[in-house]
Amino acid sequence: MRINFTGNPPCGRVGHMMEYLPLSQAIIVVGGRNDDECKRNGIPFLDDMYLFLLEQKAWIKVKYIPKS
Repeated sequence: MRINFTGNPPCGRVGHMMEYLPLSQAIIVVGGRNDDECKRNGIPFLDDMYLFLLEQKAWIKVKYIPKS
């Protein structure tokens, strides 16, 4: 079965965090490691965050700005 969705999904990864957010009806994917992406960007781990909105079947890349 193939699911049609919109947006760009995150790259495949290991060591990430993935959690279901019931109030938003969404799944969040944070960080992890993809050897090719990390090597290409010169970073040890991915520092990205994605939401998958289940009802809309849409991927959204979340821009995270930490407080300084």
